[in-house]
Amino acid sequence: MTMRSRGRHDVFREFSHHILWMVGVCCVNVAVTGSARPSSGCRQAPNAHLTPTYPVGGSNLTIPVTDALGTINRSAYLVFPPHQRDANLPLPVVVAFHGQSGTGPQTGSGHLWDEYAARDGYVMVYPTGMDDADPNEPGGNTGWNVGTNGDTSTCVDPMPDPTYSVCHTSCVTLKQCGRCSWSTCRDDVKFIGELLDHVAATACIDLDAVHISGASNGGMMALTPSLVLEQVDKPLLTVCVQVHYLGQQMPGRFASINPVFALPLVGYLVGSNSTLITASAAVAGTSVLAIHDRQDTNIPVAGGVSQYGWIYEPLSRVLGVYAAINGCSEEQSPAVNLTAFEGGLSNIVCTEYLTCKAAPARVIQCLYDGSHGVWPDQPLTDELMWWFFTRSHRPDPARRGHTHHVLAQATPTPP
Repeated sequence: MTMRSRGRHDVFREFSHHILWMVGVCCVNVAVTGSARPSSGCRQAPNAHLTPTYPVGGSNLTIPVTDALGTINRSAYLVFPPHQRDANLPLPVVVAFHGQSGTGPQTGSGHLWDEYAARDGYVMVYPTGMDDADPNEPGGNTGWNVGTNGDTSTCVDPMPDPTYSVCHTSCVTLKQCGRCSWSTCRDDVKFIGELLDHVAATACIDLDAVHISGASNGGMMALTPSLVLEQVDKPLLTVCVQVHYLGQQMPGRFASINPVFALPLVGYLVGSNSTLITASAAVAGTSVLAIHDRQDTNIPVAGGVSQYGWIYEPLSRVLGVYAAINGCSEEQSPAVNLTAFEGGLSNIVCTEYLTCKAAPARVIQCLYDGSHGVWPDQPLTDELMWWFFTRSHRPDPARRGHTHHVLAQATPTPP
């Protein structure tokens, strides 16, 4: 049965659909592209099997990043597959973001991503967020700047519990404090951009197969008891807002974005400067897989005010904009080739916007019964996410008609 996801009388969504459809027609009928777009790190020598910069397995990376507050060292944990022994073989990349209070090295330990990456030849990148809160102020922890600090329209007044509002020292310096503040004001877009540039220059990656994924703090809760004790009664503001934010601020850089139980804050659906609209031609071709629990009260799937006072955009509107950019159908239908991942104890149901003109892009949502931070039917969700990554690739009109290049074509088999 066809499901309605956005009303025909929603002025904003209809405007977005018609305008962005016109902007996106430049990508009509782009075939699934093939040969990888190698990064500069692949050009170390012609026809040579060179010693890779990074060892196979996990390693820490620190790079200096300069923003409006000065230069500071930022860190990430990288995991390279055995395929990297050929330093001239472009590898796909997945950047996975931790939730509040997490760290890069912790992120993958509760999932099977590293195992899948080693099997299929992917590079995993796990960056670590900043914690520059006053140590004497409650509520401070690592997190991500999604560009909303200081904007008091993103939460209610008064807040249900003002102790959840935190103004980090970087925000104090930049005068971006407010009752809705909750994260660092360090420039995380610059950090991630420079991190990816560094990896692209020092390793051989496929620039048309860079994916970003992130989940709320609930994903981190399963890792260590201390995180459960520290965060169980705190608002899980969601790292996936960072995934939405990077998709807006780095248009055209990612093959796919994968937010899990997460939504942008109200007023930031298309970015603070309407980036998704102004750069929609570059965004076209980016696939989206949103996974969200139906009973979420921290970040309600229908949007609106959360139990902690922050206000979110609805998932239907978020996906509707990406569907419009990719020239997809106005209605959602049962998702194609995803039945193996559906059902189960959590009643997972996946739908998608079909017939996207910006092929091979897909815009998919998978809803399940559960509460915020609880991953459904694991490892099924990890398998679903990996299936999505291995089938997402940036379209490149300059290379139309080539065979889609992936290191492993096999579909992960759900348990």
